[in-house]
Amino acid sequence: MYIHDLPHGTNSYAKPVTYSDDTTMFITANNLNDLQTKLNSTLNYVTTWILVTGLFLNIEKTNTVKFSSHHLQNDHIQITDQNET
Repeated sequence: MYIHDLPHGTNSYAKPVTYSDDTTMFITANNLNDLQTKLNSTLNYVTTWILVTGLFLNIEKTNTVKFSSHHLQNDHIQITDQNET
């Protein structure tokens, strides 16, 4: 199954958890800028991996959830996909 190749190529700060055909990526950071950089880097890697393997990302089932202390809750994360056309 393709999904088992994904964890081996992710960067050290993205911790993938897979179950069946679902994957969750946990990313931690000390500040919003660091989080945004790590998130976008991981998204670009996963998007490229999906294209190379011939799979697709069901965007309707894709979510981001930010867990943080109260002083960061209202900050907005800018997510970009460099592979998007």
